[in-house]
Amino acid sequence: MDVQCRLISNGASSQFCLENELCQHAWFPHMAAQEAEQVLEGKPTYTYLLRKSQNNLRKYDISFVDANGKVKHDTFTLVNPKLGIFLNGHGSHLGKLAKVVRDMMHCEKHQGSPLTQ
Repeated sequence: MDVQCRLISNGASSQFCLENELCQHAWFPHMAAQEAEQVLEGKPTYTYLLRKSQNNLRKYDISFVDANGKVKHDTFTLVNPKLGIFLNGHGSHLGKLAKVVRDMMHCEKHQGSPLTQ
């Protein structure tokens, strides 16, 4: 469960950097769904982690603890790499990663916590 993120500073703070964005949201690129379930079991509601999709370079998976304490999984896609706009798998939630993650978990802005080691 070793996550190695390096924050990239390129001098242009307004430019989107996918690696930076994912690292701020509990990025576990090599974790399988079953391992995510084990890691998240017993964690507080709306604790989440992000994983790389096995199917597509622009698709990502979120694993999270829902309001009932169950671990759920969903998929989202990076639809605009220049602006950092994501879309959830159902096509109903479009926006920056933090918003799409909250929308998929059905939680408020002040809720939701990335998994910490």
